[in-house]
Amino acid sequence: MTKPDVVSEIATVSADGVAQLVVLGGGLGGYTAAFRAADLGLDVTLIDSRATLGGVCLNVGCIPSKALLHLAKVIDEVRHVGEAGLTFGAPQVDFDGIRAFRDRTTGRLISGLAGLAKRRKVRVVTGEGAFTGPNEIEVRGP
Repeated sequence: MTKPDVVSEIATVSADGVAQLVVLGGGLGGYTAAFRAADLGLDVTLIDSRATLGGVCLNVGCIPSKALLHLAKVIDEVRHVGEAGLTFGAPQVDFDGIRAFRDRTTGRLISGLAGLAKRRKVRVVTGEGAFTGPNEIEVRGP
């Protein structure tokens, strides 16, 4: 593949850093764009306010909710499997165990994204990016 010519100017990432492409936001659209651009040979910096990639969906929304919904579905299936001749006792709910399951589920995906960014040499900067000029972005945060 050839390097795209859509990036014609360098964007300032910080006082001492530059990148051909800066992506604001590490959610699904952001990390996908950053990874694709890096695959095409661009020098990419991804800026996100969270310390982990994946955005709201992966970190606190869709994926953690789906992990909890999965457990609810298992309880429901166990309740109905009696019709097939299997009987189980009432579920014992361990909230710490449920939280640990949810955190392991999201943690694997989050660490996978971090590994993909590292392999592609996408610089990940934690903070809030704000345009200060046509080709300059200031990052505020840790």
